[in-house]
Amino acid sequence: MEKVKLLKTPGLLRREERDSKIFNRYQRLMSVKGQSKGQVVRALMRQYGFDSPTTIYNILRRVEEKMNSHEQN
Repeated sequence: MEKVKLLKTPGLLRREERDSKIFNRYQRLMSVKGQSKGQVVRALMRQYGFDSPTTIYNILRRVEEKMNSHEQN
């Protein structure tokens, strides 16, 4: 069976790259013992220009789900 190439828009590729950076930075910051989750999320909001912490949580969930689906395949 022929493998089908996955086509993504430039905007989607940029979003996935940004989301991956946010996820990695969040993980690195949260690795510090006693780190405040709320303060980390607020710092990421400032850094990436988001107005709502829910946006950060949605990005973290989306990246984690993508990682889990790759592990299962």
